[in-house]
Amino acid sequence: MFEILKENQYSEYEDFALRHPNGTFMQSIHWAEVKRNWGSGVLVSRGEDGRIRGGMAILTQELEGYGKNFLYVPRGPVMDYHDEETFADLTAGVRELARQKNAFQFKMDPMVLSTDQEFIEMARRYGYLHTPDLAEYDTIQRRCNYMIDLTKFHGDTEALMQSFHQKWRYNIRLASRRGVECRVVGKEMLPEFERLYEETGLRDNYLVRPEIYFHYFLDAFGDQVRLYMCFYEDKPISAAIATNYAGKTCYVYGASSNEERNRMPNHLMQWNMMMWAMETGCSIYDFQAIPIGLDKAETMSGVYHFKQGFNGDVKLFAGEFDIIFDEEVKKASDAVQEELAEMKRRMKEEAQKKAEKL
Repeated sequence: MFEILKENQYSEYEDFALRHPNGTFMQSIHWAEVKRNWGSGVLVSRGEDGRIRGGMAILTQELEGYGKNFLYVPRGPVMDYHDEETFADLTAGVRELARQKNAFQFKMDPMVLSTDQEFIEMARRYGYLHTPDLAEYDTIQRRCNYMIDLTKFHGDTEALMQSFHQKWRYNIRLASRRGVECRVVGKEMLPEFERLYEETGLRDNYLVRPEIYFHYFLDAFGDQVRLYMCFYEDKPISAAIATNYAGKTCYVYGASSNEERNRMPNHLMQWNMMMWAMETGCSIYDFQAIPIGLDKAETMSGVYHFKQGFNGDVKLFAGEFDIIFDEEVKKASDAVQEELAEMKRRMKEEAQKKAEKL
């Protein structure tokens, strides 16, 4: 039976999500502590024994001027994706929560592969809308990730190293020979991370998050998140934020200087994050987003090429599943989102012009 948890019950769900093979850091209760401009809640399904068998951490956001809410489950639910009884129960809970929250839309984007027709058809039977050909830029989370299955190496770090492209193995060792040192650092280095992040945003033409966001991230996840930083002659030249949650180490944010790139700090940093994954018994190292296509004109094609050298696997997810409760309000929300997208596009164009002048 589904249950909308009270806050003093959240730790029970967190323990479940942390240990479930389909758990993700975005389904942790701590993700809401990072996304502070959203509300949050937790919905679970219990089996006959009273134990949680499935659940979802839900973000909520009110559409200004309408008094109605958008409900979003990033990278969830956490459950056996082919357990129809649990799925049906959670969906009933979603509809009840939507009634309580006066919601106009519910959205989820589980880490279900695009080939999983069993899940897709099950979701449709329970009233979810699924648009498989939705453009990747029209989804909240990118539909394609690049992952390494660490289980096939059985804890053998040398075997993992040998699986990389020869040039990548060379670059990891080259970084150390050229004086690069990779360290795990604390929040005191976030100003340096933000500096590198802004430099990267200008170079690669994307909008950056403010430094306070990363303070929230590190505070919320504690030992389950690390800030890695590469130094040359004690000067930060690259950095990354990675999570270690539910058997997956995820490379979430990266940044690098325009200087000293020939010292290959990013190769060494990825290797250090993979060592964290191996040391903690993770089954997956997730590089996160890559473009669906391999078009060299795509803005992330260089990112994909870098990740590809570590010889992982492309994982294309099914995308988003929606239940619409109020079509008119959804149309109004879509119009707001289009305006925001256009504003971000103009901001990116201005940032690109600024970068070209530097």
